Amino acid sequence: MKQRFLLFSRHMLLVLPVALVLGCGGGSGDGSSAGDADIRVAALFDLSGPGQTLGQASRSAVNEAADLSSAQGVTVSVQYYDTQSDPAKAQAALSQALSEGISIFLGPQTSSEARQILPAANVAGALVISQGSTASSLAIPNDALYRMVPTDRVESRAIYDLAVLRGASAFVTVNRQDTGNQGLANSFTGYADNGGSVVLGGLQYPASQTTSFSQLAGEIAGIVKGFPNERIAVFLAGFDEVASVLEACAGESALAGIPFYGGDGSALASTVTSVQTAAQFANTAGLFPNALSTIPAEFMDLAQSITSAYGGDQVNAFALAAFDSLNILVDAYRLNPGFDAPGVRRTAFVDAADGYQGVTGDIELDEAGDRASGAYAFWGICENESAYQWSQVASWEPSSPSSLAGQASFVGCGGN
Repeated sequence: MKQRFLLFSRHMLLVLPVALVLGCGGGSGDGSSAGDADIRVAALFDLSGPGQTLGQASRSAVNEAADLSSAQGVTVSVQYYDTQSDPAKAQAALSQALSEGISIFLGPQTSSEARQILPAANVAGALVISQGSTASSLAIPNDALYRMVPTDRVESRAIYDLAVLRGASAFVTVNRQDTGNQGLANSFTGYADNGGSVVLGGLQYPASQTTSFSQLAGEIAGIVKGFPNERIAVFLAGFDEVASVLEACAGESALAGIPFYGGDGSALASTVTSVQTAAQFANTAGLFPNALSTIPAEFMDLAQSITSAYGGDQVNAFALAAFDSLNILVDAYRLNPGFDAPGVRRTAFVDAADGYQGVTGDIELDEAGDRASGAYAFWGICENESAYQWSQVASWEPSSPSSLAGQASFVGCGGN
């Protein structure tokens, strides 16, 4: 038996103890009770591909929310589709779900997938709620996509502010060739240009590449060698495959001691800590701080309780954004008798989401239906008794709930 929690009241956080047997509730994870469900949802998550760290955590968080909702009288059926962060697979999954009468979607995690499915989702009048897409190029008012995390404009500003705080004034950007990570690199470059920093070069690698990055590492080293400045830093935007990039960089002497920074796609990736060479290099590369939307301090105990309830280790704000998303859907269903009518779902969701107080904090939407801003924690690779692990090493707080400006602070491994 375990204590569980449910968020369901509009604009109010309620913590309710519910005694439940461990495991998925009826219809929460396999769609077995779909015919009797009050709400049917298709989750387009990466469960076995380059974004599986977030995908698996999101699945567990959504199962938790669905179980809790069922215990409170609203049955939610969630059908999972493993997209492997592949836009074509996401599109096929959307088509299949639509053919089965499902028009509410959680995910997809990546902006490339979101861009791929949007035309069909718009035509179908679907509601798509992503816990991971950040590309500002997809910030389009009145479309099907709503995002529970800030866009790359906020995240890249946080990363740039931290790098400058730590003394960097020249940068090399490296990114996976996909919509989200390219958006992060582009926004980061914009802040660097406007902030008077030098951008030495921008490198990309194919989205299909997951190993063998020696050539890329050599290119990064070549740029660094050509600019003998101790204030250089590298911004590496990718997914779980960054472990292989870091491993390759470890073989380049020119990169020794050069600080590396990462985005949300690689934050807390188990692939980094499981590869000794990658983890060791990350530790010496300024700890390789990775930006990740964080939980406000006043909600951290609740977030940790929910994370522990679904078997998680580290609190993952993106996964908990998926948890919040499902609870907001339940709230919208409760408050709108016409929830299932054409055109009502999106309006009902926005009404329930804007100003909602969830596990991830107060949610404020912008005109495009995306989270306007938010705080970030930076997770870096620290050494603890000869083992490497992710630890929070820095933070960034926006000036206001809707601001692109903020304040970065760095505490390092000793701050944990």
